[in-house]
Amino acid sequence: MFWLLIPNGFNTQNVSTHELAAIFLISSNKQNLCQLNYHHEGGVRYWYIITVEQRKKFEDLFQENNPSICIEHDEILIDPLLFDKHNIKYKKVTQKPNEILILSSGILPQSFTQDEILSESIDFAFMINSIKILFYIIVNYLQIK
Repeated sequence: MFWLLIPNGFNTQNVSTHELAAIFLISSNKQNLCQLNYHHEGGVRYWYIITVEQRKKFEDLFQENNPSICIEHDEILIDPLLFDKHNIKYKKVTQKPNEILILSSGILPQSFTQDEILSESIDFAFMINSIKILFYIIVNYLQIK
């Protein structure tokens, strides 16, 4: 498998239950926020996370092969063998019930389960992210150098 496109509607926010073999497609956190993911109960959730440092490399590779598809639309599931093949470094995380996983802004996570789960996700911002966003707006939109 190289790229797998799945219709919108698979990825949910907030408290949700997911049936057997739930898939959470690769996505970027909304508005560049951090995200807290609490795994209440159920089976293990497996995460593959492209770091901020590797994101540009992945996006460039993806756009070369799929220029009409936007990564931001939560429609793509990537086989981790693709990351290995193109030397894109990623993190593997296993999240068990009653564990919290905090995702930083700017990363590209995807995950899946083999069993039913009950999970909750909350988007939030750290002050440092607010400062980065403000700086970006000032430099890029107000043309201050």
